[in-house]
Amino acid sequence: MLHIRNLIALVLVAFLVACTGGGGGNGDNNDNDGNDDVVNVGILLNSPVKNIGYRTNSKQGYTNASGEFTYLEGESVTFYIGDLELPEVVAKPVITPLDLTGANDIRDNRVVNISRLLQTLDAEPDNMSRIVIHDQAHRSATQVDFSLSPSHFENLAAVQVLIFNAGQATPPAGMVTPQQSIDRLMASLDQRGIPYTDSHEDRGLAIASRFRGNWVGSGINRFTGGTESFAITVKPDRVLGRNLTGDCGADFSIFKSSEYEVILQGANVTGPCWPDPPVRLTYRSDNSLLMTVYLTGRAEFIDSSMVGITAELTRK
Repeated sequence: MLHIRNLIALVLVAFLVACTGGGGGNGDNNDNDGNDDVVNVGILLNSPVKNIGYRTNSKQGYTNASGEFTYLEGESVTFYIGDLELPEVVAKPVITPLDLTGANDIRDNRVVNISRLLQTLDAEPDNMSRIVIHDQAHRSATQVDFSLSPSHFENLAAVQVLIFNAGQATPPAGMVTPQQSIDRLMASLDQRGIPYTDSHEDRGLAIASRFRGNWVGSGINRFTGGTESFAITVKPDRVLGRNLTGDCGADFSIFKSSEYEVILQGANVTGPCWPDPPVRLTYRSDNSLLMTVYLTGRAEFIDSSMVGITAELTRK
């Protein structure tokens, strides 16, 4: 009888152990029961920024070589270099200085100052594909006011100390200029199709951001009947063009600019194959450009009867 009772007791113990999972190595899984949070990956973009610190409620670390950080949906993230914190922002797949400041204008003081500082601290200044923050910068950085005018910002003692003690092989002679920082940030935003405004556009001083970047394509020369290939780089204040068929180029200045159309006047033409007359760029609904080259020498006199070349361009 005693033997039967002992056997029943052993069976009950085994049943209870099976029901509770037995403890031990499964403890971590028990802690996460019902937790369906998915770890997301985001990127800090000026160019992608490597080795900048970040923290959320659940994650903390340094961005990897691709500028990536991790977060859970709905969390906010703070990026930092030592004791210098960038403004907190809701985490998402791509974060730019525009997101950090809540600004739309790429010339906002805070956007310019954040961009300038990151670019100036770059430990690999010859590599334009990313920005690398050296460990020494984390040891040198203190908090700064990003809302100051660029001229005041660059003269802050904290900024001067940081940029000259940021771990670069050759300390920079000074900060990247405001326009240089804007151009580089624009290139990164344009490459990813991220919208922004440019206060200079409101005054007719810049080409609309949707045009900016590198474009390639080909078109028919109505006089020779041949196909010619082109590559252009659209910058905020000018367009650099290259006729790949004839291997010659031109630097075009703005005659008139609007949201979906730019009229350019040729300048500094190198070689006979790129025409000196005006060029019209039209931004189309499929995100391509129509480039029309006219025969007249003055932009104010262009009309459809004077078309020499039409080319379809797509973003490179």
